[in-house]
Amino acid sequence: MRESMQQEVEGTSSQKEDPAQGVTVKAFLMGLVCSAIVAGGTQYGEIYLRSSRMSDDFSYGGAVFVFFFLVVFVNVILKLMGPRAAFVRGELILIYVMMMTSCAVTGMGLTHYQIPLMATLSYFTTPENAWATLITPHVSGWMVVEDPLAAKHFFEGLPQNMPLPWGAWLKPFSYWSVFFLSFYFSMVAIMVILRKQWTDHERLIYPIIRVPLDMVGDDDKPSLLSGFFKSPAMWAGFFVAAFVTSSIGISAYYDFLPQINVLYPGTSISMLRDTINLRFMISFPVLGFAYLINQDVAFGLWFFDVIAKIMDGVFNTVGLYLRLRVNDYGGTSGIFSSTAIGAMVTLVLYGGWVGRSHLKDVFRKAFRGDPEVDDSNEILSYRNAVFGLIAAAIIMLVWLNAAGLPVWAGILFLFISFVIFIAISRLVVEGGLAACRAPMIAPNFMLYAVGTPALGAKAVTALGFTYGWASDIRTFLMAAIANALKLLDEPCFRRRKRWVFGCIFASLIVSIIVSFGLMLRLSYDIGGVNIHSWFCLGANLLPFNMVSTVVSRPIEVTWPMWMNMGFGGSMMGLLTFLRYKYLWWPLHPLGLTVAGSTVMDWTWFSIFLAWSVKVIVLRYGGPGLYRATRPFFLGMVLGQFVSAGVWTLIDGFNGMTDNMIFVI
Repeated sequence: MRESMQQEVEGTSSQKEDPAQGVTVKAFLMGLVCSAIVAGGTQYGEIYLRSSRMSDDFSYGGAVFVFFFLVVFVNVILKLMGPRAAFVRGELILIYVMMMTSCAVTGMGLTHYQIPLMATLSYFTTPENAWATLITPHVSGWMVVEDPLAAKHFFEGLPQNMPLPWGAWLKPFSYWSVFFLSFYFSMVAIMVILRKQWTDHERLIYPIIRVPLDMVGDDDKPSLLSGFFKSPAMWAGFFVAAFVTSSIGISAYYDFLPQINVLYPGTSISMLRDTINLRFMISFPVLGFAYLINQDVAFGLWFFDVIAKIMDGVFNTVGLYLRLRVNDYGGTSGIFSSTAIGAMVTLVLYGGWVGRSHLKDVFRKAFRGDPEVDDSNEILSYRNAVFGLIAAAIIMLVWLNAAGLPVWAGILFLFISFVIFIAISRLVVEGGLAACRAPMIAPNFMLYAVGTPALGAKAVTALGFTYGWASDIRTFLMAAIANALKLLDEPCFRRRKRWVFGCIFASLIVSIIVSFGLMLRLSYDIGGVNIHSWFCLGANLLPFNMVSTVVSRPIEVTWPMWMNMGFGGSMMGLLTFLRYKYLWWPLHPLGLTVAGSTVMDWTWFSIFLAWSVKVIVLRYGGPGLYRATRPFFLGMVLGQFVSAGVWTLIDGFNGMTDNMIFVI
């Protein structure tokens, strides 16, 4: 009798925590459909309509917008049809994870930069820029579109009744796919290795995932919508953001109506003899997520950025500066760009030291199969993650070497690239940065770190071709996977987590196929230079201008940059020591890694506002008032993305272009 009762209880418990609730065929198929919608919508909205940047940051606006309609409309209708027809919590989480994956590769994360890059050399080479002698001899043909007519028609548009030249792109696509599959697998593997350290041991807060989690709600309280949608505070924040963004959207149709534009580009104040500009603007996602993070982290983010700006102005006034001849996408100050890179290196290395016990467990499981180490809660076994990472690193090194980068340079380049990726991922999951960019990109770092004479023209050219995935990295897969692994920390995924890896890579492949195919279709139909001047007449030229500049005028090893890196790394180490030694120490060192960067120039004021409000709320209202106001700030995040998404649909229906509601 007792045994039967126990079996009944266990059966009820297992039914409640059914591992199939998260990974189901229904959820997988819907995830692929939604991923394709995000990929296609990103190309049509951002490239053709030149509307808001819905998929270009770590807030995953495109995913949030589609998820909103899935939860609020589609799933409500399914619930009314019957409980079995609707998506449950775990299924909705899987769908959102797949859409985050899509956002990471369909916009600035890959497609918008990589596609034009492969056709640029053939089309833009002229006698005036001398690319034919400075660059072309050092380019392997399998990296680019070699057919000059295919490249020309990509930028100018196809003549009437001429078919799209898919064949001209097949060869470079095939070779690049080898690199990108290894590249993206390495990102997933690194996050699998670090997941338990970040989530279980250090207990980082992952603020970016709060919006989808609150939208999904709790299955234990069955209702058509979660309590998040029944919160007056949430709708108040939603309508504040929607009202501001809609005032921008409607003014494109009726220019006599005033805009309430506190968003980008905002207002700038010149300081210190006009040597610097301090920008004041609001980003609702940055403001909303910054309200959730630790006060010391928020204070450090805005404080270090403002101090870096002021010090940069003082240095410029007295003539103390580090001029970096090539610093594409980096900060305005060579001093603080290199200082921040040093801080990133220390952040990553110190993180490895702090997590050394966990890393020992990972490698013990991978190499010895230690049964005491449990990796059943990972989407990859530690053995597959570690050995897969080693294999992926070797493939990337071989590929880069074939492109012209020596092995020793490839090792240093991949090291600094992944230091940047890991550091920014940490900033996203701990600092809640909805928008972030490296203070110095890895290709430019190599120029100054070892000098172009040591690299040679062919290696510099190979570095130029890494701009597609290692330059304007305002979003990338590693940060999306970091957030995804936290979302997957649910009972319903426990015994089927390995299946999620397949779902993620299926979403990745579908998203790349859809986004690449649609961008090619739009470019050949209308002409790349006609649909988006930045991606097809600006950013795509930067790597080739860089190569021609440094090949004709070589850069020697820049020792002042190394000195600044050493100083930045030492400061990061000192601040980290003080932080852990003295609990009262107010400066969190995380902000040092992005101080003075371009995107922080856009976001510091929003972080400052969130920090200020939170200080006041906690001081005078305590934790109760903070919990009551939190939905308001998350509502602002949702309001901006839903409003901007709706305006993109309106613009597409009416043929309106350049109605960009927001940049970040």
